[in-house]
Amino acid sequence: MRMEQFFTILGNSFTYIEKNKEPSIDPCGTPFATGCSVLITSVVCFTIIIIIHFCSSEAIIEILNVRTSSDKKFVTTYVGIHNRSWFDVNFTMHQDLIGHNLFVNIHLKAKMNNKFRTIQRWKNIDLCRFLSGEKRDPILNYMFENALKDKSALHCPFKKGSFSVKDAFLDASKIPPIVPRTQYRFFLEVSQMMGDSVKMFSLKIDAVYVP
Repeated sequence: MRMEQFFTILGNSFTYIEKNKEPSIDPCGTPFATGCSVLITSVVCFTIIIIIHFCSSEAIIEILNVRTSSDKKFVTTYVGIHNRSWFDVNFTMHQDLIGHNLFVNIHLKAKMNNKFRTIQRWKNIDLCRFLSGEKRDPILNYMFENALKDKSALHCPFKKGSFSVKDAFLDASKIPPIVPRTQYRFFLEVSQMMGDSVKMFSLKIDAVYVP
């Protein structure tokens, strides 16, 4: 199974579980009339959830690097990495940011054959709606909920002043064992849409998933 297919099936499976109803397309990507039955789909989805939540993994995730960049007129940042296991991002807002015009683009890449390839891409996510829990992609929601212990500082509107996102970590025990062991790159960019797009902040995380 190709890595892109795995993430597509995983995302469709989460969607199926959350909606708790028959989708028009099964997680394999084919119509029910010619593809998997509802029963098989349910078993597959349930198995994935069981693996994620209850199967222990001997693999670990090492954070290789965390980099940020920002428009200094609006925000400055500082990153601290602890034991290659978790990290903090400290923000200093130099002015209030209007919440309704902040959007996020996210790329998730994996290293295959010595090259990074995009395996998932999310475009033009309304930041404030996402932080309030609205319209979350199932995979993004899972990553967000499990990577951050304290989300209290992440809310709209963003006021002038300082705040921190502490103890962000990547928990290997929450990842299905079938996910390939390789290096991953997570890239997030926040832009403000006011006529022209202005890049406010970006975050790049390099991590390796190893046995």
